[in-house]
Amino acid sequence: MRTAEWTYVEYATGERELYDLAADPHQMANSAATADPAFLAMLSKRTAELANCAGHTCREIEDAPLALAVKLTEVK
Repeated sequence: MRTAEWTYVEYATGERELYDLAADPHQMANSAATADPAFLAMLSKRTAELANCAGHTCREIEDAPLALAVKLTEVK
């Protein structure tokens, strides 16, 4: 899934990729490991909704704002 700010990818293996397009426009640094788990869960849910939508409901899902603020945590 791609928004103006983010690229989010889920693979069948369970691996995830998350890129902040403002900070990393070339998508070189995967920030999924340090992202807020609630934000990742929201992106995962939206991805599943888009994968299973049909007709006008797809547009409604695409147009809905991403509700949660993004917090990236430091890797310890």
